[in-house]
Amino acid sequence: MRVLSHYKSLFTDVHRNLMLDLSRLATSHYSEVRIQAQEALGNCVHSFSGSHGLLLEGLTQLLTPERADVTHEQFKGALYTLLGKKQRTMLVLCDWPFLGQLWPALVGARHSEKPSIIWLLEHILETLQKHLETMQLALKVPASCVELAGRLMPAANPEEMAAAMEAEQQINSASLKEYERLVCKLVTQVESGSLHWRHYHMALVMVKLLIRTDVPLPTPAVHMLVHHLVHDTLNVRKVAILGVGTVLKQLKREHIKQELTEIDQESLELSPTLAALVERAGGKRPANLWLQYNSARRPDTREQWQKQHFVHKTHIGFYRLPKPFMIYAPDEQQPSLDRTVEEMSPSEAAIYEAFSSETFVEQLAKYLSLEERKGHDRFDAKRFYMFKGLFRNYGTAFLPLFEKLFLSKISSNQESNQRCALEVLAGIMRGSKHWVFDKMQALRAVAEPAIRQGMTAIMPETLPDWGTCMATISESRDPNKYHWFFELLAEPAKIEEGSFLQSSRLYVQLGGLAQQEWRVCELLEELLEGLKPRLPHSYQNVRDKIGGLLCNIFLYDVQLPMFQDSLTLVPRRPRFIDFVMSHLTPLLEAASDQQSDASPANASSANATNNHKNDNKALQNGSVTPERKAASRLLQTVCKWILASVSQSPSAAPPEIFRVVPVLCQMQSDQTDEELQKDCAVALALLGNALLPPESIRAALATVGEVVQSPHWHSRAASCNLLQFLVFTNLFTMQSCQEWRDTVVGHTLALLKDERLEVRETAGETLGGLLHCEFLKVTEELLAVFKAQCMHKKRKKRAGVAPGRRWSPVTSSYGTRASWAFAHASTRTPTTCRPSCPKSLCSSETT
Repeated sequence: MRVLSHYKSLFTDVHRNLMLDLSRLATSHYSEVRIQAQEALGNCVHSFSGSHGLLLEGLTQLLTPERADVTHEQFKGALYTLLGKKQRTMLVLCDWPFLGQLWPALVGARHSEKPSIIWLLEHILETLQKHLETMQLALKVPASCVELAGRLMPAANPEEMAAAMEAEQQINSASLKEYERLVCKLVTQVESGSLHWRHYHMALVMVKLLIRTDVPLPTPAVHMLVHHLVHDTLNVRKVAILGVGTVLKQLKREHIKQELTEIDQESLELSPTLAALVERAGGKRPANLWLQYNSARRPDTREQWQKQHFVHKTHIGFYRLPKPFMIYAPDEQQPSLDRTVEEMSPSEAAIYEAFSSETFVEQLAKYLSLEERKGHDRFDAKRFYMFKGLFRNYGTAFLPLFEKLFLSKISSNQESNQRCALEVLAGIMRGSKHWVFDKMQALRAVAEPAIRQGMTAIMPETLPDWGTCMATISESRDPNKYHWFFELLAEPAKIEEGSFLQSSRLYVQLGGLAQQEWRVCELLEELLEGLKPRLPHSYQNVRDKIGGLLCNIFLYDVQLPMFQDSLTLVPRRPRFIDFVMSHLTPLLEAASDQQSDASPANASSANATNNHKNDNKALQNGSVTPERKAASRLLQTVCKWILASVSQSPSAAPPEIFRVVPVLCQMQSDQTDEELQKDCAVALALLGNALLPPESIRAALATVGEVVQSPHWHSRAASCNLLQFLVFTNLFTMQSCQEWRDTVVGHTLALLKDERLEVRETAGETLGGLLHCEFLKVTEELLAVFKAQCMHKKRKKRAGVAPGRRWSPVTSSYGTRASWAFAHASTRTPTTCRPSCPKSLCSSETT
């Protein structure tokens, strides 16, 4: 209630005298007194609106350098009083006359090298940047509000209304003059040359903070900011770059829009690739087809350019077009970019004259090419923002000067030079959004060879900057208008290039094409076809990048009803999986050969035990076929694709991906390639920990059922582990369907009867987990099944017996670990042996 009653508080002479006394105590010699007084004074200013004006004169007198009688404690107390606590500071009060005196006083305050004063000035600057909000300059009450207010209570007479409107205009005009006066004061202080560098920087930051969207920045301030772009101090240049970029945004001209009628989809000419995609989708053209990239409608001629309707925002038209649908009017109706200096405003002319100077541009490029922190510099969005505004507002006026700049730097072996060229290139490309046909052709003639040249000189230090640059250029830009740029990105790497350049080109492709999402289906399909021969690439870093690119290609292959009509042309995974499985056959054939060679019927017991190791040694000695090598590399690429998809794709594990699981289960135990073994294990773990939709659960259980029947015990053990992870990750989903529960239990019980101890152990762990989480209930029927299996004796041939021998020792071999323990507990033998051990090798026989 006290807070709500503040407006009723009356400011009396007692309050005035108390605040003046507190202001003297706030600058006292004693620190404890200052702290208490400053806190009380802050509460007073917060409680009584407008009371801060009483303190202004006294505080500014303590800041002025002309007064030699001001002590260090008084100076520090005045700064602390102005700083306040967090958001309750007098530095950002919405009072233009107050700020018009306070800010210049802070800038012109006396210099001190004491650490406490330096900390205070830095904290004041930080508070200004953190808590300053755009304050109101003009308050205009709309006529509609006046009309509605008249309905609530009788309106005043016309003379009073006219006087109120005149008072409103006077207040707005006075605020505007105070704003301009404050800016000009700060500019005068900066240009005086008498400021210490710390106060100099503070004044620049204040001018930057005063840039608004509704009022143009005064021309002297624009001159000052442009001049400081080539200042020899790094922090000053940073402030100037951000300030000039904001001014260019402020000077942006409005472009005319018009409503677009419906587009006739059936009359559109389609490229062969796009036509094949439409036919594959059933022949129905999606409603957003005209918004997608179509090489048959490239605007590379003036006639084709004039027929196009460019829509840059990627989200527009995905479902349907908004009503009304507004697009930019033809080029002849837009404001001209080719203007003389006389046609420009004073602020525009100031920027134009500076950047028209070759000396200025060269000096700017020299400073922008300097390293700030070795190993930590990255693509600077503030610099890009400035260049974007420059070429958006002035067209190709500065293109010849900057052409020399980035052509010489984009292929440099210095990372700072490349980074500077990329910032300029991104700014030019983004700023060309409203350029006409001739200007776009001039841009293509400059940028296309520069990008080709630069992509052959990418360095490890600048690779992230290349990806950022391409993504920045591509974001929210019509792929048909910039068709040459996207076609350049989609070009395959040259075979003679090294592994780093090939992987770098794939990374750059990912950065550029990922921003277009669903609008470049034709390019994604062509890129996929180009990647197929390169899937079994010999270099691991190239395979890793291909895996990430495959994730982006299939990112929008989602089976959701709301997307079916909008994503009909995206590349589909099933066709790609068919291609992959047809090339993974050598791995399965090689595994089958090893299994047949390792069978007990063809070797003695000792040889059969070591047969797998001998085969591995033979494979490592060079007997691996080229087809198997290629298949192994292809499988590694698929594993990288699965790794990227699980973390990025909305459909982490679609049903078709489980077709690769049998190969993964087989190769995760392959000793000939440790990297492949590790990749397969990681891929299986990721698939097991993915949240699956119902159709993926069905596919996963069916695949596990196939692997359970595999002749390779390693595959059976891996499938049991996968089943365990699948169930526990999707526990509640799988419990909701009795069929799935029965299938899981059936697979687990089948693996409990496996002849290999390792498989039985894994199945036992899985069964224990199912019982623990009550996925499987302990019933009398289940116990009866286990008891019956425990009492069952299975006749088994001794390992290593050659065919044709008449005798075959028989031992009690129980199907599971549990049954063996049950049988072992019932037989009191003095020693312990494995159930499958031959009787002749045991010290005692089981009964």
